[in-house]
Amino acid sequence: MQRHVFPNIEQLSQAFADFAATSLQNTLAQKQQATLVVPGGNTPRYYLPVLAECALPWDRITVTLSDERWVDVIDEQSNEHLVKQHLMNHLPENTRFVGLKTHHDNPFAAIDEIHQRLERLPLPLSLTVLGLGEDGHIASLFPGMNPDLLLLITALRLHRRLRHRRASVFHWKC
Repeated sequence: MQRHVFPNIEQLSQAFADFAATSLQNTLAQKQQATLVVPGGNTPRYYLPVLAECALPWDRITVTLSDERWVDVIDEQSNEHLVKQHLMNHLPENTRFVGLKTHHDNPFAAIDEIHQRLERLPLPLSLTVLGLGEDGHIASLFPGMNPDLLLLITALRLHRRLRHRRASVFHWKC
């Protein structure tokens, strides 16, 4: 791994946009579709508009989020709001965006719907960008977070996926 240091946010933003554009173009040279996963936070406010200026076939790129806060998508704290404001609103209308927030009251009730949305993403993911928060969190995984809770959430997701697959196989056999 090579470390890059930039003297200011503008140069970092340009370097990131160039890297991301090259990565997406390399994927599209081999596949019909590419998937870009981006975080929320402060830094994307700078590099997403620069990325939007890149001449890419955006109609072949799907954009989604690495994580989301469970607030309305028009809320300033929403990562979807941030990505739409700083990237999607500057791209052609036919650029596909897959959000994570649903109409459900809480994220636990939304797992099945979110899973269905994510299943439609072109795989493998072409470029996943993870931010590092000032407190050391990555993608809503915070320092000091109860690992048992994280394991429980993961187990629930796996259980639901397996249950869904069994139901699909059973239905197919009928």
